[in-house]
Amino acid sequence: MDQEVSNLVIFIGRFHPLIVHLPVGILLFAGLMELLARVTKQERFRILLPFTLLTGVLSAACACIVGYMLSLSGDYNGNIFDLHFWFGIATTVVAFMAYLLSIGKFQSFIKGSVPYTISIIAVVILLSLTGHYGGSLTHGEDYLMAYAPFSEKEKEIDKPKDIANSVVFQHVVKPILDDKCISCHRSGKKKGELSMQDYENLIRGGKNGPVILAGNSKQSELVRRVTIEKSDKEFMPPEGKTPLSNEEIALLEFWINTVKASSKATISEVNVSEEIMGIIEERFDFQENTNSLATGEKVNESDIEALILAGFNIREMGFDSNIYDIDLPKRALVEGTSNELSVKLKLLQPIKNNIKKLSLDGLNVTDDHIQYINEFKELEQLELDRNPLTTTGLKTIKGLNNLISINLFGTNIDSEVFTVLNNMPQLKHVYVWNTKVKQQDIDFFKENYKDSPLTIVLDN
Repeated sequence: MDQEVSNLVIFIGRFHPLIVHLPVGILLFAGLMELLARVTKQERFRILLPFTLLTGVLSAACACIVGYMLSLSGDYNGNIFDLHFWFGIATTVVAFMAYLLSIGKFQSFIKGSVPYTISIIAVVILLSLTGHYGGSLTHGEDYLMAYAPFSEKEKEIDKPKDIANSVVFQHVVKPILDDKCISCHRSGKKKGELSMQDYENLIRGGKNGPVILAGNSKQSELVRRVTIEKSDKEFMPPEGKTPLSNEEIALLEFWINTVKASSKATISEVNVSEEIMGIIEERFDFQENTNSLATGEKVNESDIEALILAGFNIREMGFDSNIYDIDLPKRALVEGTSNELSVKLKLLQPIKNNIKKLSLDGLNVTDDHIQYINEFKELEQLELDRNPLTTTGLKTIKGLNNLISINLFGTNIDSEVFTVLNNMPQLKHVYVWNTKVKQQDIDFFKENYKDSPLTIVLDN
């Protein structure tokens, strides 16, 4: 029962971002009316002030209560939260005092309009401070001043002269955390009391203890959270945000297992497998050629909006690049039929040359759907895990000459798939765990195709 009550409280608390805009607008309007009354010397601007202030007080009190409920989730803490919390209460109290002064409650011992004017000014100032700290909680402490001309810019990470001298945590792991995790785990917004802003905070862990167990990725909470089923409520990042790719997960596991979660070890100091080195090389190439992303054909906004309405998650891979990471979540398929999935895939036709990554995991993709996937000629990363695909279906793949990585985990493929995939000129990484493929099949392929660039991963 306690858990049910807790969930209900947090559910109500999540309306805080919606409700909080009411007192902001109402109380600022009250301040504007008072200003106009004083500048124009016209009392008509004050006619609705008592009602406006009372409405502002009631909505502010409601926002405070709902905000407190939201804070019980444990996602917000620290000095910024305390300031936002107490400034919000102070705003409500002072606004109530201004309302009482506006209806003449203290006329018997408070003379003149100066106290009332001061209270209105105080409301506007307190409201501004409350809003500022609320914004800092949501967007980060530096949100307001980050792009100010006079602000101190964050020092960029120095790029290593070569991969061998790159620091694994600083140059390989931290960019992943910054891209996928930092929005919810940073100063001012520490979900689970976990901050990933720097190495020390990451290793310290959150309210349930450390999330990194050096040398053992399988027992590390961070890895567990990003590898469990997406439908699990503990899966991270949360719904609506881009999950870590298989390559990114592999790099995290490499850092934890092989590098022992060190903050200083370089690539040259540890034993790096061929697979991991290939992934790292690709990431460095990507970082050095980010401008090459901005070559996609211009996409109509109406096409993107139609895909979003159809349930697709869409992420542009670089500012104004017209290159997209597309994910179709399971919830987007209402009927769950093969025909419905075919209809969804056909919707991607208008942007077929702009898709670099496509995730269709767990959607009952069959051999018949390969014909639609063949249309995406610029595709580099394809996620087909947990689908009833067979080698027969993959034999029909053609034209995906830019494909670099394909995830076939949990499919019905067998060892014959290697001869099919080996003909793809750019393909380097194939993930085949939990399939009919055995280690002896991989060894046989490597022995007979020694010049093949394929890295086949059997164990997750």
